[in-house]
Amino acid sequence: MGWTWIILLALSANPHLDEGKRLYEQLKYPEAEARLKVAAQSPTNTPEEQAQIADLLARALIAQGRAADAERTWAELLSKQPHAPDPAGASPKIREVFTRAKKSVYPDGFVKLERRPAAPGRYEADLVDPWNKVASVTLGAQALPDARHFAGALPPGTSVMKAFDVDGKGVATLEWTLTVVEQQPLVIAAPEVPQGPKRWPAVLTGVLAVGALGGGTALALLAYSDYQSVKPDTDAATTMRLDGSARGKLAGAYAGFGVALALGILTGILIASW
Repeated sequence: MGWTWIILLALSANPHLDEGKRLYEQLKYPEAEARLKVAAQSPTNTPEEQAQIADLLARALIAQGRAADAERTWAELLSKQPHAPDPAGASPKIREVFTRAKKSVYPDGFVKLERRPAAPGRYEADLVDPWNKVASVTLGAQALPDARHFAGALPPGTSVMKAFDVDGKGVATLEWTLTVVEQQPLVIAAPEVPQGPKRWPAVLTGVLAVGALGGGTALALLAYSDYQSVKPDTDAATTMRLDGSARGKLAGAYAGFGVALALGILTGILIASW
């Protein structure tokens, strides 16, 4: 093998396939079989490469008198690629092995519409038609393009996809149902305002304010009376007693006035918050 051939192999997507094909064309069937089996293990093979590897490998096996192994090789391919083409330009013997392989996977006339994952409100399906029996496909009353993969938006309700043969006979069906839920208007409830503690009655606070004011006034008057009871001829002990009493009552009067003022302010706040 020259350097040119080595470089070509290195640049090839699957050099083992190219080498296997070269060995097959040189009628080196055992060597071609070994190389093609290695080529089949590559995870980067495209569907076209997989089909080409299987075709060459099956032919190499038939050339060695191993038709059963060739049939299994094609059956494995057809299970993954239902529409793999018949061996191009092959002898009747090779085509017969291929046909037996296809019938082992798909009965004669097999047709199936296969559901595929799709986004909500859409459909996807594949037509499996290895024997080319389907002439048309419809979705409801709509004719779909001539293809093996179908996708689109679903109308509301039930939609039925049907495949028909050349005689107009339905040979496969698939059904979807799209339920449209009527949206209700969004009602946003007002947030519930937490109830705070019960307010102190403003009337009661006002009454207490008036009471405190009255009590302070009475104590102030009594203190004034004590001061008035001290005369120029009053003895020292009595003077000290009356003075102490007056001071105590005056202090109580100041306290009463302070409480009355505070309660008055609180009463005003309560009234304003209603």
